[in-house]
Amino acid sequence: MLDIARASSLAGAVLAMARAAGPAPALELACEGLSGCPGYLAPGRHALHALDAALVDPACPDQPPAILRTATDPALAAFGLRLSELAPCPPLAPLPECAQLALALRLGLLARILDLAFRHLETREIFGQRATHLQLIKARFSAGGAFLARMETELSLGPVAAPGLLHDEIDRHTIQAAKLMGGHGYLEGSLHGLEYCSQMIRAVYGAPVPEHPA
Repeated sequence: MLDIARASSLAGAVLAMARAAGPAPALELACEGLSGCPGYLAPGRHALHALDAALVDPACPDQPPAILRTATDPALAAFGLRLSELAPCPPLAPLPECAQLALALRLGLLARILDLAFRHLETREIFGQRATHLQLIKARFSAGGAFLARMETELSLGPVAAPGLLHDEIDRHTIQAAKLMGGHGYLEGSLHGLEYCSQMIRAVYGAPVPEHPA
């Protein structure tokens, strides 16, 4: 298991990668950083991954999970990802680092959404004003930025308390940020696609204990 300092450093690196390059590279970094193996994390009954990529259960990296079926989801495919259901395996103790990395991934995607929205809006005018100067838009960027700064600090200090509540906060900020580009945010691979990826990351990796059949 990673020590606290290394886990916190990895979470920071994953957040930065998600912000700079999007979900797929950040998922790859999370897998290699946590397990030492290239591929995509598969700690439970589902995995988000690139087509034909290796899947790695971080609690048992020497035994690759078996894929039962893979869904082709256009919203995920825009980012080079697939969602697969995995064969049942004996229950193992979950690694707390997985939950930490799920938060880091989602925070990085929130930051990416805000960055893309700002670049889109900073040259646009609404009612004769630069869009980024409008009070409502400024307030959304300010709230999102303050939340990100607080969460980056918390992640740097080690495992966070009440990750479920923090996921709820990320949901709220991500939903609001994804609205900033209006209809442009619905373009393939744009803000609402990143919001959807973030929700899938919570569903697949954010649960504190993987679900296994009895």
